[in-house]
Amino acid sequence: MGEITWRSVIVSDEAVTPSRASQRVLVTYTAIVRDDKGSPILLSFYAYLYIYKYGTNTVESTIIVPFSTYYDVSTQRLTVSFFTPGDPGAYLVKLVWSRQVNEAEGIGYYAWSSSGVRLDVIERREVLVMGESVSPSVVNPGQRVVYTATVQDNTGAAILSGFRARLRIGTAIVINVPFNRYYDASTKRLTVPFTAPITPGSYTVKLEWDEQIIQGG
Repeated sequence: MGEITWRSVIVSDEAVTPSRASQRVLVTYTAIVRDDKGSPILLSFYAYLYIYKYGTNTVESTIIVPFSTYYDVSTQRLTVSFFTPGDPGAYLVKLVWSRQVNEAEGIGYYAWSSSGVRLDVIERREVLVMGESVSPSVVNPGQRVVYTATVQDNTGAAILSGFRARLRIGTAIVINVPFNRYYDASTKRLTVPFTAPITPGSYTVKLEWDEQIIQGG
């Protein structure tokens, strides 16, 4: 073996995007990785992405990270996509590597790890809408109508006040429905007044929503 130049691996600008996500969805870890001379890491290098339960040494999952697959030498950026854990909670995503040598290049890397970055996994719940009605159900154009429904999640709990939905009347009319305005969490009852379309006819009135994460929920 020839002379080996030993270098430290420096990891900066770590991020997980998005940093708050629901269970078992794809997120992306990125970081700038270079040696202590500012040079790119050799593509023969490999590391592990450890996902710890936050504040513990418990490793929830491990991803093998060969730099030949995940590292861009020109930008010194490492990009690794992975699925979030199935259990809700806070996690620490951290790059870890062992001592290794590339004899052909005469370069060795000391073992160490990055500082890590936090990932919050949010419990995914289904929204259930029951007992929908409009009153009155037969009206004149432009008359006031009230839509009501019981809305809860799949555990039977009330929906959080930050939730936002849409009330669709037919195909063209859409009313924004912020739950902090129209929803009574104590009864799980949603009440939305609206004006009947000016064009006579039969209309389907339904509640729609997008997947969303409620901050603080």
